[in-house]
Amino acid sequence: MPGDNSVVALTQGVDDTETLYAAQNFDIYKTSDVITGSPPTWVNVNYNLPSSNLKRITSVAVDPNDADRVWVTLGGYVSGEKVYVLHPDDTVWTNFSEDLPNVPVHKIVYQAGGLYVGTEIGIFYTNSNVSGWIPYMNGLPAVPVYDMVIEDGFIFAGTFGRGLWKSTLFSVCPLAYALTPTGDPSNPNSTGVQRYEATLSISSTRHIVGGIGTDVIYRAGNFVRLDPGFEVKTQNEFEAKIGGCSQQ
Repeated sequence: MPGDNSVVALTQGVDDTETLYAAQNFDIYKTSDVITGSPPTWVNVNYNLPSSNLKRITSVAVDPNDADRVWVTLGGYVSGEKVYVLHPDDTVWTNFSEDLPNVPVHKIVYQAGGLYVGTEIGIFYTNSNVSGWIPYMNGLPAVPVYDMVIEDGFIFAGTFGRGLWKSTLFSVCPLAYALTPTGDPSNPNSTGVQRYEATLSISSTRHIVGGIGTDVIYRAGNFVRLDPGFEVKTQNEFEAKIGGCSQQ
């Protein structure tokens, strides 16, 4: 592989293990014969990728179902130049940054049609059903995330100075709830367990008045906000939690 810079990211295809991508600070190379090549043939696939001293390549992710689809992340503080994707049989990188904040992006991982990026201020997520990138913190402080691993239904994040964090993966539950006495998916006077889970946030002005046996639980990834008018009568139970969906 050409170049004198050290390799900062190395990612192999899953459906095609002959394919391997190697990123240096300013260049990304691809080989399609990493196993059978003697030696492997490396091709520079920078094309139009805007890597420079201000925005070096930091991470690479490969689609496990198609090793010719690859994403890269860039560091630095150049607005709108954070994530790029190269589609199969294409020679033009497509900007996939959308509304990501103008902070360095350190890591990207692909999982089941979605992408997680670790940035200078936490984790963001997107998929084809989400508009832009959304914060996916689940209690994670706004700290630099330099590494992420997905294993057994969880995402593990390695941070700078705040240790290792663990969360469930993005769920298909609603992005947000705004619960009011007249705009509640359940009867606000019903008893029993009433659980509401949202990927991002829950806000509520509910009146919880069901009485003995009523247990209302709010869980959201970023915040739960109890707005003026929210009320829990005596003999009712209420819990607010920060966390991902489908956790008990």
